[in-house]
Amino acid sequence: MVIRLCILVSVMVISITALSQEDSTVKPLDEVILTGLRKEQKNLLSPWSAERVTRNVLNQYQPRTIPESLIGVTGVFVQKTNHGGGSPFIRGLTGNQVLMLVDGIRLNNSTFRYGPNQYLNTIDPFSIQNIEVVKGTGSVQYGSDAMGGVIQLFSKTPHFSDSGKRITGLGFAKYMSGDMEKTLRGEMDYGGSKFAAHIGLTYRKFGDLKGGDTTGFQRPSGYDEMAADTKLKFLLHPDIQLTITHQFNKQNEVPVYHKVVLENFAVNDMYLQQRMLNYAKLNIRTKEKWISGIEIIGSWNNTQEERRSRKNGSDVLRNEKDIVNTVGLTADISSTFNGVWTANSGIEIYNDKVGSTRNDINLSNLNNQSVRGLYPDNSKYGNYSVYSLHHLNWQKFSIEAGIRFNTFSIRINDTATGPVHIKPSSLVYNASFMYHFNDRHHVFAGFHT
Repeated sequence: MVIRLCILVSVMVISITALSQEDSTVKPLDEVILTGLRKEQKNLLSPWSAERVTRNVLNQYQPRTIPESLIGVTGVFVQKTNHGGGSPFIRGLTGNQVLMLVDGIRLNNSTFRYGPNQYLNTIDPFSIQNIEVVKGTGSVQYGSDAMGGVIQLFSKTPHFSDSGKRITGLGFAKYMSGDMEKTLRGEMDYGGSKFAAHIGLTYRKFGDLKGGDTTGFQRPSGYDEMAADTKLKFLLHPDIQLTITHQFNKQNEVPVYHKVVLENFAVNDMYLQQRMLNYAKLNIRTKEKWISGIEIIGSWNNTQEERRSRKNGSDVLRNEKDIVNTVGLTADISSTFNGVWTANSGIEIYNDKVGSTRNDINLSNLNNQSVRGLYPDNSKYGNYSVYSLHHLNWQKFSIEAGIRFNTFSIRINDTATGPVHIKPSSLVYNASFMYHFNDRHHVFAGFHT
């Protein structure tokens, strides 16, 4: 029998102020989502199939990881081959055909494969405020590779205070018997009239999974994790806001359980699995018709993965290392032409640089041989797009229509092929029509490429 004990401590200092958690009494029909239309919209009024996981739900069920927080979400299947992974399937698609975003920034990069991957697990669940899942659409809004849909994670955000300075704190400890989990989390938020800050630190130690009845422990499956998240907000002007964010997650020695148990490996693990995201976001509001709002995001995403593997009976230990640096720049312009017609238009630019190496070490004589890595070393990948989304609401009718042109520039210099430069592109578009019978009953039809 497994016993789970949780201790939750909340501390507020200087002033008694309600934490920025959502009211659990809000009806699901009134939930506001952002991802589907790139603007805030009541879920019931959105002409897509969308789901939302709130912070209250995460606090109530305490999922161990972000992939596990999606288990039970309608229309989402989560595949977990190993404890340190978890890949969501939407509309039968996964891997690089489902787009994952963090605060509007692509988590996907050029090394994401078609099959299941573990990268959603590199996001600390304690740093997330809400999760939105939009099914079957997203290629026009966020990129032509969002064929199955979009999963967007919104990190915790501090809030300004109009009633004096405010400091709030949160401490959390969690223990599961059988050495299955030990978690410590600490947070602190500061709110002033023109400056707000959030900082959080997490340490987690997962032991080997223990199954019921005669299953016993699944060894090896446990790993360690450290994470930190910081967000600073500056009110530069009543209509200008700057946000600076840093996220870091490091996981050590994450075993690939099925490789060891089913595929005759003595060692097979992610010796290092690490993600770091830094971004600055500028939001500007205006009273102009053509440009009522501007959002500009500059980002740098760094992922590192080190893998170790050795077959039973073999003296060769394979060490692989992949580093992907992604620099991004996005700009979204909101337009309010009249009371019926609004729009979002913008550009997105992402550039990857991929480093990939492999060393095979013979443990009997310590001979070290360098060979080609999993990817061509020093590869470069550019993802460029321009889009325009239009929203029309007239009486009982709503129409959503959009178009995006996506082009790519991929440069590799492989040992087998020599220099290669390919430039695929795509034009995607969508249209949806909704009729409102009343405030609670609607019917819609949509077409998406």
